[in-house]
Order: sequence, then structure tokens, then C-alpha cells
Amino acid sequence: MHFIGPEGWLEKLQKGDHIDLVREEAGLVGWTTGVIEEVKEDSFIILPDGNWELVVVGKESEEISPYGAYTRKNEWRLELTKGDIVDYFCLLGIWVQSTITEIKSHEKSTKAKIKSMLYRKADLTEEMEEKIFEDWVDIFSLRIQKKNSILIENSTQYQKGIYTFDKETINDEKDVLLNSPCNQRIYCVQRLEKESTATVVGLMNILGKEGGFEKMLSKIKEKRLSFGNSKE
Repeated sequence: MHFIGPEGWLEKLQKGDHIDLVREEAGLVGWTTGVIEEVKEDSFIILPDGNWELVVVGKESEEISPYGAYTRKNEWRLELTKGDIVDYFCLLGIWVQSTITEIKSHEKSTKAKIKSMLYRKADLTEEMEEKIFEDWVDIFSLRIQKKNSILIENSTQYQKGIYTFDKETINDEKDVLLNSPCNQRIYCVQRLEKESTATVVGLMNILGKEGGFEKMLSKIKEKRLSFGNSKE
């Protein structure tokens, strides 16, 4: 079911219009923006912002919505500059607060150089040595989010393989990976300490959306009641 927008908004869409759409990147699933390149009878050909690869999305797909419905106020990405701190999904597959060290604009995209600092034990010693990861990422990448929109800082240490970093806990009140503008219930999200995949997370949310969990609870209650009555 689409986000409720202006009546007939789908029929009015044409080439060059902006639209919200779902993307998957590095195992993350979230809403981003794109431009309609072509309108077909039953689908749209869309160029996601920051991505040169065209995608085909059916007109009845739940993965498109009116521009700004899910990605409202996405303009902050265009204002990113050297020295800004962001929540970043780094190369180790974890969210860490990282620093933008450089911005480069190209004809079709703008990329940010992201520096993440992690720590590991030096060989044959107990001392921790700093390890810097640097990566170029498009400013519209799902791997970049506003500072503290995903993470809340604290001093707890967390281990990922041989690397250690200051663990920032997830801010449940500001989920962006499966956010909804119409208070749609979220049943499952990815967490940095869990090995859940985007596919599993998506399926769990579909199950919840279709009332699967309520049906299971109802069956459990029925079995408990029938078991109690059989004792009598």
C-alpha cells in the first residue's frame, strides 16, 4: 500500500519528476530519492540519486511513494562539508560515527571521503593501536545518515573481529532504515550486534504487516485454553 498522497499522483507522474523509492545497499534497506527517466504502461524507469544504474519499478509497487513522503528534508545531504561528523555504515559492516575529510562533485554525483577510526591490539602487546578506514561514498548513500540519527554515543567497548571501537547504541526512536511517515508499525530492524540480513528483516516486517504475529499469538492462546479445559 502506497503512502497516502495527492489523489491520482501516480497517474500524473512523468519523465523528470522526482520520486521516493526503496533501495538496498550493503545489506541496508531504506528510502531514497530518484528521478523518473521513462514512464511505461505498467512501470517506471528510475535513476536513484547518487546511482547511475537505472531501476525498473512497477506502478503498483510498495517501493515507490510521492517525493518527500519518506525522505522529507533530505536536502541536508547537499550541505555536507569537510569536517562534518555523520553516522556511517563502515566497511566492517557496523555503524560508527565518522568524519568527512573531503567532498568531490562530479557531473552526475557528489562523493564524500569518510574517515572511520577503529582500534586493534598491536602484535605481541596489549596496547591498542589506531586503525583508520577511509572510503569514498556518494552523499545520497544509505550508509551515510545524520549524526545521532542512528547512534547514541556511550563509552562501552564493542568487539568486531580483531577490531574494537566505542560502541554507540542504536536510537530506536529515530529509525531510518524502515521509517514510515504514517506511523506504520516496524516489527524488525537490523542491529549491529546481530547477524540479521536485510532479506530476513524485510520478511519479518512483511509477516508482521500481514498480521502473521497476531495470528500466531491467537493460535497459542487457543491451544492454552484447550489444554486448560482438557485438564478439567
